[in-house]
Amino acid sequence: MKLILELFLSKHPTWSSFILHSLVISLTFFWFTPIFQSVDDTIMLFKASGVAFSQEPTTDLLFINIILTTVITTLYKFFPEMNFYAWLFFIGMFLAYWQIATTIFKQQIFRQQISSIFLVFYLIFFILVGLKHFVSLQFTIVAALLAFAGFIKLFFDNSKTFGHYFIVCLLVVFATLIRFESTILIILNLLPIVIFHISKTFKSQKLWLNKVILQDIFVFIFILGVCWGITNYHLQIWGRENVENFEALKQFIDYHKLEKATPLVQKTALEAANWTPNDYNMLTSWFYADKDLYNTQKLHKILKHLSDEKTNFEIKKLYNLFYPIFKSHEVKMCLLVAVVLLLFCSKSVYILTIINFCAILFYSFLMDFFLKPPPPRVFEPMFFCLAFCPLLFIDKKTTSLPFYITFFIKKYPAQKYLTIPFNYLLILGISMLLIARGIIFYQYSSSFKADNQLLKQWLQRIEVKSDNIFVVCGGGFPYEAVLPFEKKDYLENLNLVSTQHNMTNVKQMKKLGLTNLYTDLVTKDNVFLICRKPVIDFYILFMQEHYQMKVSIKNTIDYKEGRTMVKFTKK
Repeated sequence: MKLILELFLSKHPTWSSFILHSLVISLTFFWFTPIFQSVDDTIMLFKASGVAFSQEPTTDLLFINIILTTVITTLYKFFPEMNFYAWLFFIGMFLAYWQIATTIFKQQIFRQQISSIFLVFYLIFFILVGLKHFVSLQFTIVAALLAFAGFIKLFFDNSKTFGHYFIVCLLVVFATLIRFESTILIILNLLPIVIFHISKTFKSQKLWLNKVILQDIFVFIFILGVCWGITNYHLQIWGRENVENFEALKQFIDYHKLEKATPLVQKTALEAANWTPNDYNMLTSWFYADKDLYNTQKLHKILKHLSDEKTNFEIKKLYNLFYPIFKSHEVKMCLLVAVVLLLFCSKSVYILTIINFCAILFYSFLMDFFLKPPPPRVFEPMFFCLAFCPLLFIDKKTTSLPFYITFFIKKYPAQKYLTIPFNYLLILGISMLLIARGIIFYQYSSSFKADNQLLKQWLQRIEVKSDNIFVVCGGGFPYEAVLPFEKKDYLENLNLVSTQHNMTNVKQMKKLGLTNLYTDLVTKDNVFLICRKPVIDFYILFMQEHYQMKVSIKNTIDYKEGRTMVKFTKK
């Protein structure tokens, strides 16, 4: 049986990878319920399917390219019952892992010296790191994995056929259309691996110029052309004014620059735009529906006063930046797999992994300095690359115990009484981790099923009807309780309007007969606010300062974790 398995693996790596992933993922779906990892995906699901945020499928899906969103919304129009948004990214992840494993199975060690231990290693890697991506969907991670699979296949798959380049382009273009920033980030992350691979090729074959430059450079040109050629696609949807306004807003909300400034600078900056401190509270709560108050000109006036503030690069700031990243459970699992695989690699791979690790830290620092503090999910695929790297460089010379363990055994003869082979001890230890992870998965899945039921009960209590309108401020709505592959019939009569400015929201307001979100919450009986409780006080004070209207709470219906549905009335 073992010989048959190894023969099939060596002769048919593509089909072996397909069957392996199909079996493991099918078993995973049998036991666990997939969810969305972030709020953005649920909102984009609503918009793409024409539920809650719009009365018909819309192409305005945040970071996703309009070419891809047009395909998704067209499919929804013809088959509204299918969850195309979730299935699209599920298929994308399957393609990514399928091609990653195929590339591994085509490596020299698999072709010349097939050993079950390498298959076990990949399974451990996939179960510890990969399966979570299928259970917890997130579009940024899907884009990064597709880009990673494309570039790994480009450099480590020796096939130079038309089909090879077609698959490489398909993977990377698919990634770019989902989120081009992820593609660029993966290109940067893979630079140490690619340079290391090219240097090995140059030394061994003296064909670097022919193999890399002439045959691979056109793929890079094509990929970069796609990456940079679509950066302005969102102008077609939002309009330049809205995009510029959003970019200025990000500098406030992501950096919280005003909060870090001195009291005198805060006072001067707010007075420049005729703002009060509560106006800033409304902005950071994502309640910026007043276009005259929260416009680009006023935001730039405030930024001008904040630009003279000196950035304080303290150790504490770096700690605050990196701690959330390393606290992530998925990052810890990636690092664990990387350490295990490094036990079977050469010194050069140790050095390469350390360089790659330092590169991740450097990129995170640059993102914090130029853009915003990155969430852990942005760096999860980069640590995935770090864990994956040793698998690409395992060969006959590096499959024995590392030199330092061999030295330790020779120096201390007592170790010779260890009769169980090291490889089996390793597999036994990680098998225990898999059992523990399975328990965590089960609890994780069960909790979201319970939240989904709670959401349905809450929607019944707040009376979701076709004529009721709910204004959503920030993360007030429990988006995480919406399951990706579930039928959305319980959301059919739910009319949501966001408190943020964009073209889709303006269209939705017009369809529902809303003219001013602030006053409509008080004057219209069928308009309600869904928010977190601190926003209620911000709104009441805002109405008093800008509309000279005293507002009180008529009634509230709580969900949990400080979220509530509020109905206001005029005093």
